[in-house]
Formats: sequence, C-alpha cells, structure tokens
Amino acid sequence: MFLRITAFFVAALPILATANALEVRSGCNTGPIQCCGALQAANSTDVAEVLASEGLPVSIATIIEDIDGLVGVACLPLALVTASGDSCSTQPVCCTSNFFSGLIQAGCVPVNADA
Repeated sequence: MFLRITAFFVAALPILATANALEVRSGCNTGPIQCCGALQAANSTDVAEVLASEGLPVSIATIIEDIDGLVGVACLPLALVTASGDSCSTQPVCCTSNFFSGLIQAGCVPVNADA
C-alpha cells in the first residue's frame, strides 16, 4: 500500500512542476506586464519632474507619493511593445494602480519578463 502511494506522488511530481512553471509565465495578477518610458520611486522628488516633462499635471505626484513601489510614466503593455519589434528600455513591471488611462502606472514592482 505504501509503495502505491509513493509511486503515485513520484508520478505526479512532473505534473506539479509543469503547473508551477506555467504560473510564473502567466504575468502579473494585477494586469498585463508593463513597459514604461521612465521609472521612479513613488516618493522621489523626480516624479513631479518626469510628469511635467511628459506634459502631465504635477499635482498627481502628491497622490502617487503615498503608494508603495515604483511609478512608471508613458507605459504600454509589454506585449504591445514587443509585437511591434521593439524592446523595453526599462525593467518590465507589474503595477497595482493606473492613472490617465494607464499612461501613469503606480505601485509597480520589477518582474522577470523572460520567465
């Protein structure tokens, strides 16, 4: 009986390993992986400067500074960027909040897009 149980678990290990590998590749659980033109710490004084350089209201910086993680400006889904033959010039990120129809992403954490 013990031998049958052991054999079952040994046979099931490759299936479980495959399931975990697929989960890693699924991307963010908060939306698509993003590629942003600029990434800054949310509490950085440079955020207002980056927003102004993109022609966006600097007042949004006061809202964003209370969010943990990075702030991305001029963000597009990574799949869209790579589909056009380009590559992401910054570290791809997963983000929890977006403003201005996704142009600004906040609460971002870097991800390994190659996984």
